[in-house]
Amino acid sequence: MHILKNWLDGERGRGVRLAKHLNVPPSFVTKMATGERPIPFEHGAPIEAFTEQVVTRRELFPNDWLRVWPELAEALDEEEAKQVHLVGAEAAGPQGVAHG
Repeated sequence: MHILKNWLDGERGRGVRLAKHLNVPPSFVTKMATGERPIPFEHGAPIEAFTEQVVTRRELFPNDWLRVWPELAEALDEEEAKQVHLVGAEAAGPQGVAHG
């Protein structure tokens, strides 16, 4: 999660403040930022809001954001929507079944 780590490194004390906002220990925020622990989906929107959208759910969850937060697709412009559709089509098999 380089984007989160970069944001945390940008100003002293951000990790502690974010931890308080998420109601988790600061060490958990550090582990999420370094990739040692996965970021729970339920922390995605609060992180995005706390960072004033510098760190977005799309960046935190590049493979899952559309499935978890389909409402985010409404904010896509036409070109982005095409890219999301193409990526989804590539991940699906011939019958539209995702491979995994």
